[in-house]
Amino acid sequence: FVSDGVLELFGAKPRAGRLLSLADLDAASPVAVVSARFWERTFGSGAALDGQIVRIDDQPFTIVGVIENLRMPITASIVVANHESAEIWLPLSLNPLAGLRTIPIANIVGRLMAGGSIDTARLEAAALAQRWAEVYPEVDATDRYTALPLTELVSESSRRPLLALLGAVILLLLIACANIANL
Repeated sequence: FVSDGVLELFGAKPRAGRLLSLADLDAASPVAVVSARFWERTFGSGAALDGQIVRIDDQPFTIVGVIENLRMPITASIVVANHESAEIWLPLSLNPLAGLRTIPIANIVGRLMAGGSIDTARLEAAALAQRWAEVYPEVDATDRYTALPLTELVSESSRRPLLALLGAVILLLLIACANIANL
């Protein structure tokens, strides 16, 4: 589930059809955008986009666009540990949990405005819990939010092994230098 503009934020370009739009949030019939890989596997590579339907949990979604090679760097959350790349994107408003404010169901992704800094974004994110608790009484005002650079978030799982590898390489280099100095 994505909000409008997220696919564009990650540079998605439709190979056929269009991307999700603001109008899709309240559309009478639900729509979806699919990956080219899903499209070819399901309908065949030569199929034209012509109102095809994909069923998800017995609900029909009309496919309005096919996108090529989109790798969203964040598909996991606190609730779901999924590191697979998505193949179907649906409007966030269709998520049955979208109205709940007591469980984390989404990652918020944005782009810093020109001249913006990550420190300013962190300050704004830190103030979110208090503001949301005022608007939505069921939200815990003590929750903590932060802003992270996307590169930091994506590399988080590999950072520790890479630092260990770097330490081992430096140690090996020091041993090699000591051996050369002894020669």
